[in-house]
Amino acid sequence: MLTTPSSMGVVASSTGLAACAMRDPLRPGPPSSQQRTALQQLTASMTALGRQQLWKEALALLQAAQEKRDLVLNVVVYSTAINACGRGREWQRALWILFVDMAREGLVPNQIVFNSAMSACQKDGRWQLAVAMLDRMRETGVTPDLVTYNTLLSACERAAQWAQAQHFLAQARARNLQPDVFTFGAAISACEKGHEWDQALGVLQQMSFYGVEPNSININGALSACEKCGRWEQGVRLLARMRSEQHQPDAVTYSAALSACEKSRQWQRALAVAVMAAQCGIHCDVIMQSALVSSCEKSLRWEAALGHLQEMRDPLRRLRLDLITQNAAISACEKCHQWSWALHLLAEAESVSLSPNVITYNAVASACEKGRQWELALALLTGMPKKMLRPDLVTFNAVMSAAAAGRRWEVALGLFSSLTGRDLVPDVISLGAAMSACEAGARWEAAVLLLADSVRMQLELSAIVCNSAISACEKAKNWELALSLLRQMQGSSLEMSLISFNSALSAIEHSGNWQLALVLLQEVLSPDNCFQADKLTYGAAIGACQSGRQWVPALSLLGQMRRSELLPDIVALGATASIPEVQSGEGLVLPELLAEVSCEGLRRLSPAQ
Repeated sequence: MLTTPSSMGVVASSTGLAACAMRDPLRPGPPSSQQRTALQQLTASMTALGRQQLWKEALALLQAAQEKRDLVLNVVVYSTAINACGRGREWQRALWILFVDMAREGLVPNQIVFNSAMSACQKDGRWQLAVAMLDRMRETGVTPDLVTYNTLLSACERAAQWAQAQHFLAQARARNLQPDVFTFGAAISACEKGHEWDQALGVLQQMSFYGVEPNSININGALSACEKCGRWEQGVRLLARMRSEQHQPDAVTYSAALSACEKSRQWQRALAVAVMAAQCGIHCDVIMQSALVSSCEKSLRWEAALGHLQEMRDPLRRLRLDLITQNAAISACEKCHQWSWALHLLAEAESVSLSPNVITYNAVASACEKGRQWELALALLTGMPKKMLRPDLVTFNAVMSAAAAGRRWEVALGLFSSLTGRDLVPDVISLGAAMSACEAGARWEAAVLLLADSVRMQLELSAIVCNSAISACEKAKNWELALSLLRQMQGSSLEMSLISFNSALSAIEHSGNWQLALVLLQEVLSPDNCFQADKLTYGAAIGACQSGRQWVPALSLLGQMRRSELLPDIVALGATASIPEVQSGEGLVLPELLAEVSCEGLRRLSPAQ
């Protein structure tokens, strides 16, 4: 009697059941003509139900026949039941019938039965069980055929098991089976899903070697593998091969080739593919046109993106514009700092009922941030709830960065403090935007509190954030805190940069702590660093010496700059010349220094040639 399996111990325990059932001496002989007719009717009914995916009804017929016991069920009946389960994705029931019900009846599975059970596993993505079916076939002496291997390859293809697919393809050839278009197609598709473009092209090459003519599905699969891996050269070359070999590329072919170019930022190649498609009578559909817009966006060609968007609006093209394409065009404008066009496209999307989403608003807010339009960015943020949209962290980060760029530190810090109340966790971008606002407003107290809050919230600190904090202290002339932050950076895993030291040196410059400035300069000049001192570094150190009226170190630093082939700027020379000892003529002939200052000043003031 048919029962429902509760686990997959079915496969493991089936051998013993089959052995016991096959020794049953009471099994009746061949069926009569009346029984054969009844079996044919039962099989036909179960087949019809299986095709309609009515597996429960098919199994009900099987169970009724089992309970009557006046009809000897054969392999064909059980194979039909297994096939019905496979169509209904009931792989467990299919295996129960194979390994329990058939074993109880003393029936030996054949190729068809095993293939049906394997297909049931394949349809539900159980590729490991499909492989187990192959092992059981060999154990029972059943020879796998091409259908077996095609099913195995299809199971591996669904699970993106490209290496297994290649293994079974080679195994089929080793058994002198002639792989067909389906066999090779499943192997190519497995490679495509596994992002193995070179393996997919290799299988396609094998088809010619074995005399199998690839169809458009095979070539499209290999081209799609190239597209997913961004191998636009191979994709375009494959497209050219199709055209030269009289294959007829379809819309799927051109879409894959165009998408490969799009992912590789090859907008001109993408346009060339679209032209080739039009020459073959295949007009760009929504997918191809969207890929064109996206390729322009990735290549920073905002005007071209708007041009393709305008083509989609042509009533004669009858293309339905979607939000994804509109967002790609907005993103192109955002990346190219075209904030006014981004706002225009947002208004346009709302006017044609495209229902802009959070992604749309984020791109427009970012465009406003790049265009230093903080008021517009803030208006977008506050207007989102009216559109039933909930701003996310990306939205807040864009608006905070816009406020920081507009030197509205109070707006940026207010938005930063509101994040926790909105269940949003600040990230390194949020912290960087808030810290930049503190730096722009010389709000070193706020910068310190912000750093303390970040440590308390265990936020990841970046070198950029710490540099902004040091710069805020420098603008506020708080050199002690700037130096403390620099030392904290050195004690952490953050990568030090010249910006960090220059900001700290600039904070120390007017404090008169010339010894400390020289210590920091020596740290910069250490061979362990991957950066070199520049004019700003020496200028700040010379300025510190000037504040401390230390003319000897100042002149020494000036000499170091010359030896390092750094041309002293007017600030460094002016700071040295303003030292009273220099003005009195000690250590250096004042006219020489003044002449150098004058030459540098004339160079800086002279118009560019």
